Amino acid sequence: AGQLSKREREQLAEIFMGAISLSARRVVAAVRRLSTQITDEAAVEEVVRASLRRVRREQIPGPSWFTSLFEDLMGADVRFPANLVLLRKSLFTLDGVVKDIDPNCSIRRVFLREALLRLFLEWPRRYVSLPWSKSFATHLSNADLLKLYLGTPLTVAKYLRHSLSDPGARAEPEKG
Repeated sequence: AGQLSKREREQLAEIFMGAISLSARRVVAAVRRLSTQITDEAAVEEVVRASLRRVRREQIPGPSWFTSLFEDLMGADVRFPANLVLLRKSLFTLDGVVKDIDPNCSIRRVFLREALLRLFLEWPRRYVSLPWSKSFATHLSNADLLKLYLGTPLTVAKYLRHSLSDPGARAEPEKG
């Protein structure tokens, strides 16, 4: 068993927010803050861009996308604390068990539904919280959500530009 610190949970939320907004820069920054050692920055950026190409194809990042990202990062010689490696392994195992029990069940949909439910339940507290407070179950501040909302047109433009320029979605995601 392991436990993630609040800081680690916040950075995991940053990775998912970066993936949703197709921001390689945001994902790379969160990976840097989570890692204990990075030997090749260019390799990290390439792994992140490749993972964002998968986001464009799969539409919504979920546990399998996350485990693939971390597997690829570790293959690029990025080191993480043991509790994050354990989380990756646990998600991978959970995904396999759920598929064995019910092949029609999507762990990604379950995680998405839970995330949206948590966001909905914390909404009343958000009205009286400071814009930068991350004292929520989602570990996202009001400023984070506003940034995601205001960035939606840019995210859609990135998605369309890459999708239209290469139907195989092989174009490089933006660094920003």
